[in-house]
Amino acid sequence: MQLKYILPATLLATFSAATPLRTNEVWQVSKFEVGCSPGGCEYTFNIFGAGTRNTPGFNTTCEGNDVAGGYQACKDKTISANLLPETYPHWGVQVQHEWTTTQGRFYAQGTKNVTDGTTSFKIPVTQYEGVA
Repeated sequence: MQLKYILPATLLATFSAATPLRTNEVWQVSKFEVGCSPGGCEYTFNIFGAGTRNTPGFNTTCEGNDVAGGYQACKDKTISANLLPETYPHWGVQVQHEWTTTQGRFYAQGTKNVTDGTTSFKIPVTQYEGVA
C-alpha cells in the first residue's frame, strides 16, 4: 500500500528536478524586417538568449515566411520562429527554444506583438515545458 504513495512522489521529484527553473527570461531580437507581396510576407531577424545554469544560450538568425505556416527552423536548429500577420501594421512574432539534456527534453516559448517598422524588441518567455 505504501508503494503507491512513494512511486508518484518519486516521479514528481524526478520531474521537478529535471524541469529548469526560469524567471523573467527574455530574448532580445534585433534587425527585425518584414517584406510583403501579394504572395505573402517574408521575415528575418537576429535573436539572442542568454544561457543560465538551467538553459543553454543561443545567438542565431531566423528567416521564413507566413505562407509556410507554423514554426520554421532558424539557423540554430534548436530555435524556431513563426510570423503571425495581424491587422496592418501589426505582427505577432512567436519563438520556440528546444533543447535536450541527460535529464530530458525541454521547450520554452514566447510571443511578442510588434508594429511595422520596429527593428529591435524583447520577447518575454511565457511558456515552459519539460519531459523527463
